[in-house]
Amino acid sequence: LFLRVPEIKDGKFFAHVLREMRRILKLDSDFSVILDIDSENERKSVIRENFENEEKGFLRRVQCWNADGNAEYRPDSYMDLEDLPVILILCAKGKMGITYPRSL
Repeated sequence: LFLRVPEIKDGKFFAHVLREMRRILKLDSDFSVILDIDSENERKSVIRENFENEEKGFLRRVQCWNADGNAEYRPDSYMDLEDLPVILILCAKGKMGITYPRSL
């Protein structure tokens, strides 16, 4: 599921609420919630940070699918999310031509 949220504070709040509801409903291993914020300081995706922090439980799956289980691999693009059950929340992103996985 792909959602675009214009305000960063709203996106952070929405991601927090989704993760909390996922935990309460005991769906922690069923789907990932990825928050990607377009930072003025860095023009790169922050997908990697999600997998190193809030969504680290899904990192092993992505490593197996994209890097034959390489423990050093970290996802950097939306295409790395292919086949992962995910709610992708984009904040302050408006770039044209971004490629998203077919599974979104």
